Amino acid sequence: MAGNKKKRKYHRPPAQKASIARPVRLSQCMIVKNEEHNIERALSWAKGYAFEQIVVDTGSTDRTVEIAESMGAKVYHFEWINDFSAAKNYAISLCTGNWIAILDADEWLTQTDVPKLVEILKMCSNDVKFKHYDFIRTPLANLDDEGKPFHTMTQVRFIRNNRNIFYSGSIHESLNIESKNSEILELDNVTILHTGYQQSVYKGTDKLDRNIEMISREVEKDPDNMQLKAYLADSIYEKPDEESKKKALAIYKEVTDSEQIVHAMLGRNAFIKIISSYILSGDIVIAEEYTHRAIERMPEYIDFYALLNEIQFKTGRYSDAWDSIRMAEALFEKYGATQSNTIIDKPSLLFRALCLCAVKLEDAENAVKYATLALREDKMQVDLLGPLLGVLKHFSNTPDIEVLGFLEKLYDFENMHDKVFLARVANSLELLDLRDMIMARITPEEVAFMSTTE
Repeated sequence: MAGNKKKRKYHRPPAQKASIARPVRLSQCMIVKNEEHNIERALSWAKGYAFEQIVVDTGSTDRTVEIAESMGAKVYHFEWINDFSAAKNYAISLCTGNWIAILDADEWLTQTDVPKLVEILKMCSNDVKFKHYDFIRTPLANLDDEGKPFHTMTQVRFIRNNRNIFYSGSIHESLNIESKNSEILELDNVTILHTGYQQSVYKGTDKLDRNIEMISREVEKDPDNMQLKAYLADSIYEKPDEESKKKALAIYKEVTDSEQIVHAMLGRNAFIKIISSYILSGDIVIAEEYTHRAIERMPEYIDFYALLNEIQFKTGRYSDAWDSIRMAEALFEKYGATQSNTIIDKPSLLFRALCLCAVKLEDAENAVKYATLALREDKMQVDLLGPLLGVLKHFSNTPDIEVLGFLEKLYDFENMHDKVFLARVANSLELLDLRDMIMARITPEEVAFMSTTE
């Protein structure tokens, strides 16, 4: 009967829960020793972003611990056993966040870059397309004593908190990235700044000798490891005495003569040190031989073409030198400074080399083009301006009034120093009519000032 029919139960599907974004809990950690001059900056950049800041001290005798504690960091102590990996792994083990920033005390991010990093971490924590990334690699810029970048490389310093991630190697330690079944997210809009290679840092410290001693012990254990030998050569080369330089160069040659693959940065540096030393000593043939070997091994590295240009220029092969530096220019347009870390790290250096080649080739059009670009960066380059004016006057027969018009586009004729500089360059080249035209722009007061500074 219809009335006895059992009612069919319909189960409503469970309500879809609104996805809840997983918050980023960033742990900042570092190992330190006697970093009282750096520790405040090292902790300041992450304030307001890291929910915990962990400092592992390995035996400071200065105010490092006191300053770190006053800034709210959790300070732990680790007995130094000549093993950077052991200390860093201990620091990582203390972190409770889901992401870890492990920078050294002499490294930091700008306040412009920190929010960018945090947004990336949020994306890696919540976006399914990015959840497989456990490592984030960013540029690291080494700053000179004036605070200007002189060398850039890439480093993994931001990692997902995973107990299977650890460091190995007592010095020049590295993360076990290769053994992880995950990918590295490459960033180019967040840069770590580093002062550790400044010359002033080494003065009055034992860091260099300590590094040499530690790496030497590692090389004794593994004498055929060219990666370790390259690191050892880099440290020995920093010593100021000539004997150390010779010893380092001998090790560099072992590295470059070996078929063993080393980190690209180490290989490049080894070749550059060898080539530069032969150029300096006047052994141009051997310098060129090593340069061609370097290009064959690393054909997209810009600095090798710059070195080849220098060698060819010195030996009067200006057409070949032009071709080499044009190749460097093409690679710079393609890669920027990422494939040039020591010699051609800014476009003006390319423009300068191109101009000097064009001058020697009596190519007035390119000489003017590249001189204009180079002098806009540094208009007081006498050795660039002089040859350029010589080409304009003696090869192109450019009228003085046109040369003056060219100079007016680059120099400030309301500025006494610019006018005096140009007058002296013209006088040294015996371009007397041009000199007189420039002098006509100089006031009697400026002439009087010039006489007091002669």
